[in-house]
Order: sequence, then C-alpha cells, then structure tokens
Amino acid sequence: MNPVLIFASVLLVLAADDHSVNPKGRGTQDKRGSNELCPLSSSQLAAIANGDTSSFNNIPAYLTQSACTDMSFHTSSEAIPNIRFKDSGPYGFLKQSAASLMSGKFENADRIENNVRKRLPLAFRESPLSGSDFSIVGQLAALSPALGKEALGQIIQTELVQSNQSPSDLAFRLVRYGTDLDPISAQLAVRVEEMTTGAQGDSLASLLKNLSGAASRQAALIPAFNKASGAVKSGVMRAEGVYGKAERLNLSSAVFYGISGAALGAPGLEPGMISLNDALALLTSQHHLRIQSKMVKDSVLILAKTNTQPALARSLASSMTEDWLSWNGRDRELLLSAGGQYYDLALAIQERYMHLVDEQWNLANRGDVAGFNEMKRSVLVPLGEAILGIDPDFISPEFVSVLVRNNLAGDTLIEQRLPKLVLDRYHHNSELFELLNSEKASRPVAQAIFSELANSIALQLTYVPALNGWIERQSK
Repeated sequence: MNPVLIFASVLLVLAADDHSVNPKGRGTQDKRGSNELCPLSSSQLAAIANGDTSSFNNIPAYLTQSACTDMSFHTSSEAIPNIRFKDSGPYGFLKQSAASLMSGKFENADRIENNVRKRLPLAFRESPLSGSDFSIVGQLAALSPALGKEALGQIIQTELVQSNQSPSDLAFRLVRYGTDLDPISAQLAVRVEEMTTGAQGDSLASLLKNLSGAASRQAALIPAFNKASGAVKSGVMRAEGVYGKAERLNLSSAVFYGISGAALGAPGLEPGMISLNDALALLTSQHHLRIQSKMVKDSVLILAKTNTQPALARSLASSMTEDWLSWNGRDRELLLSAGGQYYDLALAIQERYMHLVDEQWNLANRGDVAGFNEMKRSVLVPLGEAILGIDPDFISPEFVSVLVRNNLAGDTLIEQRLPKLVLDRYHHNSELFELLNSEKASRPVAQAIFSELANSIALQLTYVPALNGWIERQSK
C-alpha cells in the first residue's frame, strides 16, 4: 500500500479521535483548544450547579463567549452526569429535563430547551432567584447557555429591585454577574420590559434608581441602563392602551426615579433619559404626573441641567404653586434656569407670577397698601425682572403687560430687555413672508398666519407702547 495513503489515513483517524461532533449541527469542537480558550471546565460547571463552590466569576463568560458556547455540548455532556439535580420544588423539573437530554444524546436539545423555557416563568415567580442561587444558574447553563442567561437575568433583576447596598458595592456586584456584557444586559432588558407591561411600578422604581446609581459609579454599566430604559419605553408603548389611571401614575413615578438618578449621574446615561422621557410622555398624555413636594426641587435641578425632558417639564408646570416663587438664592436661580429651557415651565412661572400680582392688588384694595408696597419692593420687582431674563421666545405679552402696567420693571431693565423682545417679535413676523414666498416652508401656512397675527397684536398693544412710555420718560 502506498505509504503516503497510509500516513494520510492515520492523520484522519487521529483527527476524528480529537474532535467531537455536535449533533445539533453546530460543527465540531476541538476539546483541547476549547478547554484552553473557555475559562470554565465541565467539572467547574458541575461544582457551581451543585453549590459546591462560591466561585461563579466564570459563569458570565461561559454564557456569552463563543469559545464556550461553541463547545457547550461537550461541556454539558461531561457535567450533567455529575450534577445533583433536585427531585422536587419549583426547579425539580430540571432533573427530568437533564435525563431526557442525556438519553437522547442531545438530539432533542431544542425541544427540551423550549419546554424548560415555558416552565421557567412560573418557577421564577414561585422562587425568585437571588445571588445565593447560582446553583440553579449552573444547572440551567448545563442544559443550555441560553437558559443560563435567562436565570442570570433573573438574579440581576432581583438584586436591582431588592438591593440596599451602596451604589459602588452594587456596581461591583453587577459587573461580577456580567451585567456589563451585551447578552446579559439584553436579558435584563427583556425582564424590565415585562415589568413595565405588567405595571410593576414600585419594583421598577427601585430597579431604575439602583441601576442608574450603579452605572454612575461604573461606566461599564452605562449600556445596561440605557438598554433597560429603552425597554421601559417599549413596554409602555405595548401596554399603554390598557393601563388604568392608578397604573399610569405609579409607572410615571417609577420613570421619574429613573430620570432623576440618571440626570444626577454620568453623562453617558443621556440616551436612557431620552427613552424614559418618551415613556413619561405616553404615561402622562391624559393625566400629568403630580410632582410631590419632596420631588419638586430634584425635578427643577434635572430640568435646569438638561433640555431632553419636556414630559417632566409639563408635569412640573402643572404642579406649580405660588409658593415656589418665594424661593431664594440658588433654588430660584435653578427654577428660572429650568424655565429658560422649557416653554411650558416658563409659561407656568409667568402665570403664577401674574396670579401673585393679582392677589397682592386685592390685598391693597382692601387697605393693606403698606403690605403691597413691601411685597412689591422685596419680591414682585426683583422676581419680575428675573423672569424677564428668560429666553425672549418664552416671554408672553400678557406678562410684559403686567410688568409695565404695574410699574414692576424699572426703566433700566426696559431699556435692556424690551428692545430685544420687540426685535424678536419682528423676527418671527419675517417667517410669514418667508413662508408665502418659499416652497420650503417650515410650518403650515394657517399656523404661521395665526402665530404672526398674535405677534403683531402683542407688538401693537404691549411692546411698542411700553417702549414709547420709556422714551417719553427719558425725554423729560
């Protein structure tokens, strides 16, 4: 026989002996190469599944790295015979599933995996997994890496909902669980969406608050927060039509806690904040979230720092009272700064101010002239002038009229601010002419005409007379 053919035959036999065929059609796995690349061996997986070790650091890698998933059949076939599955309890069905898997030599792996997946939600509800239940993660991972990821997602969800750890300690724990890995954070996002569609507002509030805090301490967790926030938005979009009023308000509060934690945290959380704003807009489309007194100043701080939260701004505007106008120092600065970012809040500030002026005039008409003059000197004039410093686009003609008619703005301020307001109104008028002479109009014709008519009336009745009054005083 040809020596070359004999040598080739020997090589083929050695190659066949050195590789295991995956009956599920995932190709071949080099035992030696895979063991060198995958950080978790079959004996280690069995030890985790039996609860014989507290070292589970390699589980996230086993569930997500291709070097491990490509050889999962080989690892499972060696690990399962050494795993002590429970005979009863919420997860007792895993023992029979493992026996079926081994008896069929993994030919029926897909069917068994689907059957286990169908039974997991009930088991998770009856006995939610926590950080002390990694043996169940190990057992599910032995059946299928995909099932192991679902169990790990359940553990991370439980940790985030129930955690009372510091953000730094929680961040360390979450990274240890693999929450910074895309496949694991995607699994968490699935669970967050389920919580949202199920209107689990209280649990969702804890999860978002804790996750935003942890992500602010550990940048690797930022994508997990942004994914979870996107899942909240998706969940609201799916179930928005079936929520009752109480469920909407409860979920709105949960979303607020997520926005609050992110706004005061790392800059990279902004995409998640935008998703949460979209969710809040849907939840409050019929009933604005009534901002509780303990949440008001946090809300103002958020709105002063970012311009991506119009839904929160609308809710804050609908919650505003005259008491907020009595704030001093930095609190007032933040309120006006937030008003400069959001039109709805700016209008609410002006409306509350005008209502306060009316109240003080009523007191003066009842004889308390001295009280009115003191209020005018200490509050109405400085506050009115401060509000007038908001973006000209957000200043209403009615507010300007109240200031001028009641002498609540000094000549110096009128000289500084009113010309800019007038020019701003004239600038808006030019949009109408642009619209009528261009095919690339930015707004519908009827809307533009109505807007510019309002601008013209404001100029004629408020701004120009105010300037004329100032000119007359200066000429004297």
